[in-house]
Amino acid sequence: MALIPTDLRPDGGGQRLIFESIINQLLEWYQTAMVLLGDLTAGTLKLNTTLSGTPVANQLYKAASGVGFDFALDASSAVPALRPILDAAQGGIAAGAAEGWHEIGAASEPTFVNSWVNFGGAIATAAFRKLPGGLVVLKGSMKDGTLGTDAFILPVGYRPAAALFIEVASVAGTSGRLQIESNGVVSPVGGNNAIYSVNCSFFAEG
Repeated sequence: MALIPTDLRPDGGGQRLIFESIINQLLEWYQTAMVLLGDLTAGTLKLNTTLSGTPVANQLYKAASGVGFDFALDASSAVPALRPILDAAQGGIAAGAAEGWHEIGAASEPTFVNSWVNFGGAIATAAFRKLPGGLVVLKGSMKDGTLGTDAFILPVGYRPAAALFIEVASVAGTSGRLQIESNGVVSPVGGNNAIYSVNCSFFAEG
């Protein structure tokens, strides 16, 4: 077992506990890396117990123990196959990738209120998403609602830290203003409700 030189050893107390914690974490990472590397070299990444029979790459299997699942990978497909896991672990945003659009009015997404609806036709539907750096982007156009009332509410994580007033396009030759509150309420103010753009962007709270 390798010894740490005297001049590099911690003084004791809290320093020692922190030092030991770091060493233990590094050992865990190393052991995990060795297990994964060995499995990939053999052509299979085992997330739980040993598979029964010969696994087929990129297939999900029920574990032989009956508890949990195993997922078989070949080395060449390891990265794309693991991307959904990274997406889920990072709230839908894998490193360097933007999440998909959240369409207003779609299942499990914010709904329109006060008679606002998507403009329709070839015009983009109202939607939003957040980029990896925290920039929230809105797109699309809506119509027919009551000006000065709520159109929809952005969920937590997609709201500004303080109220914003953003000028947007409305009927040709006119403009309107989106009022976006820190509680997520989005309200069109001014302009013409025959068509109302929501194209804008801002940084999310926090």
